[in-house]
Amino acid sequence: MLNKWLVRAAGAIVISCVAASAGFIAGQGEPKPTPPPRTLKVNQIARVGSRIITAEDLIARIFDSEQAMVPERRNLEPALDYLVYVQLLEAEAERIGCEIKPSEIDSIVTSQIDQTKKGVKEKYGGALSWEDWLKENNMTEATFKRYLEVRTRVVLLKRLVVNYHFDFEDSLECSHILVEKEKTAGDIHNELKAGAKFEDLAVKHSIDPGSAQKGGRLPRYYRGDGMEKQVEDTLWALSDEAYSKPVQSRYGWHIVKRHKLVPGNKAKFFDRRGELLARPDIADDDVAGKSFGFHRWVRCVLARGDYKTERRLPGLDCEANQ
Repeated sequence: MLNKWLVRAAGAIVISCVAASAGFIAGQGEPKPTPPPRTLKVNQIARVGSRIITAEDLIARIFDSEQAMVPERRNLEPALDYLVYVQLLEAEAERIGCEIKPSEIDSIVTSQIDQTKKGVKEKYGGALSWEDWLKENNMTEATFKRYLEVRTRVVLLKRLVVNYHFDFEDSLECSHILVEKEKTAGDIHNELKAGAKFEDLAVKHSIDPGSAQKGGRLPRYYRGDGMEKQVEDTLWALSDEAYSKPVQSRYGWHIVKRHKLVPGNKAKFFDRRGELLARPDIADDDVAGKSFGFHRWVRCVLARGDYKTERRLPGLDCEANQ
């Protein structure tokens, strides 16, 4: 649920600041120098004499450092992906008429601040006041509130927009058999025409480990949901309970079977808003039997082709400031 997600976010702030608290306390009596007047403009982040260091220089430097890291530890590309995905959410919310009410955000944020205050009191037993905890985190209550407001909006948008998409769009219950060679696929197709059961042949021959032991069954399939276009087009062109001739993808040769069409709920968003808002939060990836993941939604929406996306990461896609 949203509150659990926010508790974890606030908890992470608490934990991260405990390690820094000793240094803060040791130096809290030292006067802070008055910062000089700021003359830097947008995209300028540092000055050395007349030389300017830009945000692009910083991005390129970060990417240069991240190249030595394993992909799981890199931050720059995932951070950019997150920003792109949030803009995709905002665009889809505008398209379907989804608005987040300020009162909805305010009530959740107020509750979360109260919970965080309680957590700080329980953790420190009153030895650290709420105001001092904020100072140790280099925040005011206003900046902490803003931190929660931004994240709360994204969580609520995910819950409303993603659930509405997967309810609204038509989908298919389907299966496939995947093999490496065209001849093998042709032989399987002949067995099917002779009366063999699709499920038995999938278990026996398919090289797709995720579906073979389920008789070839795939998760409910939406347009743009990950199949290559020629395979997807073949699947959607079938009638219910029909199977295809062998069709090639980069993974090998498929025989796909369409079990049935699941029509989407075409009710307008406004008529279903309350029901959607009451649902659990959206996980990043699919939770078996519980929800459709956010990354799956991103894949489906981008495949629709309504939104042009472009990336320009200095140090990766181009040179900085060029």
